[in-house]
Amino acid sequence: MDAEKPDNIGERERDIERIFRRQMGKPQVGIRLDILRGIMDDIDSNSSLNAIFGPHVTSKLGIIAEVNDLKIVDAKIVELKKEQEAEFLKELSGILKRNAEDSRL
Repeated sequence: MDAEKPDNIGERERDIERIFRRQMGKPQVGIRLDILRGIMDDIDSNSSLNAIFGPHVTSKLGIIAEVNDLKIVDAKIVELKKEQEAEFLKELSGILKRNAEDSRL
């Protein structure tokens, strides 16, 4: 006997999300504030990012949490072209890698 399946795919997706969250508990992610400060300082002092966003780059970015991950994202204050978005991601990736390596020292 097949289990009854919801007709509405959105309802099914919500059910799957509820089951996933229940099984995972409340995943936690975190970052030390000194590491976050270093990342923000590096972002604000990066000449490529200043060329894209203007001064005070971090005032144009945000942090979002997705399940067990924190992401630095464009806050959509400045409209980016595809090339600028690619440069932003490249520079941000480098900054995050350097700070991750520094935090292990």
